[in-house]
Amino acid sequence: METAPAGDAVRLAMEAFGTVVEIEVRDLPEDRTRQAIRDAMVELHRLSLLTSADAEVAGGAGRIEAAAGREIEADPAYGELLLSGLRYCIWSGGAHGPLGGRLYGLWGGAERPDPYTLREALPTAACDRLEILSREPMRVRLAPQTILDTRGMERGFAADLAVEVLQEHSVANAVVEVGSVVRALGPGPDGRGWPITVPGASGSREILDEIYLHDQSLAVLSVPPGADERRPIDQRKG
Repeated sequence: METAPAGDAVRLAMEAFGTVVEIEVRDLPEDRTRQAIRDAMVELHRLSLLTSADAEVAGGAGRIEAAAGREIEADPAYGELLLSGLRYCIWSGGAHGPLGGRLYGLWGGAERPDPYTLREALPTAACDRLEILSREPMRVRLAPQTILDTRGMERGFAADLAVEVLQEHSVANAVVEVGSVVRALGPGPDGRGWPITVPGASGSREILDEIYLHDQSLAVLSVPPGADERRPIDQRKG
């Protein structure tokens, strides 16, 4: 974990969700600021473990997939992420959601997937493959053969979660950056909002190169050629 204090500001950084997470807080005593940021980062680290099927964390993706077909208790934070993703799946008519792991796995190789195999995998990404049975406690049921994949929504959810933790510490002026997802809280360094350089916008009009966020969020999908970033798949068609 790196630190870079700047006057009355403290910025900490860590790696999670396949990217760099940075949090800067202003206008609080340094000891309170550092504690608030560290608490937020602890929660983000825990969430990153929950979303990994390889981590085998209680209530996380690995345990839920292992219990496919049966009701199981999910971690509250991860369950809320799944619920948010499921709502988006329904809203998008099944185009995008948290259940496309098998489809993304087929597109992960160097060659295009076999059309027959792709067609067989399509039903595993349908919105009805995940049931949220209750929220207190958070209990879910995942259909067999479906693989969870929340990578398209983890960063935004993580930014919101970090802000919630910061606000519990009475933070009112901060910015949270999770890769290309940015959420700003309060007036920023000079009252105009938090200055944000839009990723991949160097060829755009100057007015778009830097913007100011004041109690706002920004997410940019920028996938330059050769970048290690996956493009969204329409989960209805593969």
